[in-house]
Amino acid sequence: MKMQEDEETQLKGAKAFRESLLWLVLRILAEKPSHGYEIMKKIEEITNGKWKPAAGTLYPLLDSMLNEGLIEIKSYEQEGVRGGKKIVYGLTTNGWLLLKDQLINKISIYTYMINYIILGGIESMRKQGFQNEANEVCSSLMEWITKLDTQLEKYCKK
Repeated sequence: MKMQEDEETQLKGAKAFRESLLWLVLRILAEKPSHGYEIMKKIEEITNGKWKPAAGTLYPLLDSMLNEGLIEIKSYEQEGVRGGKKIVYGLTTNGWLLLKDQLINKISIYTYMINYIILGGIESMRKQGFQNEANEVCSSLMEWITKLDTQLEKYCKK
């Protein structure tokens, strides 16, 4: 029984890991078409060196994304590259649509988290007599919201 639970936990963890990698790859390819090594380096950069997916993890995911119609391959002749061709991956229309769906999903998830963690945390602090600390959190939150509002003006009013 315990062994089955451990296996189920591992499968859930593997699925979450794969989904995180998928989201990162979609987001990276949204910036520009890239080859596999560039994707690995970008993930390493984004995570401040904490995560560099192995080729044995990334390339099967790219193959799966290709089979699902999320990405397309463009080959370019290039000297010094094994096989003489550089393979570059780019998003298809389906890839762009999945990215949009994921962003909307993330907005929903983070909205719930902000409400529970931050707003609920402020309320709990006040109930427990930590009024000054709650006010400090509110000030920090208001500063972040002002910055976010400025960024939303830039990105969403186009």
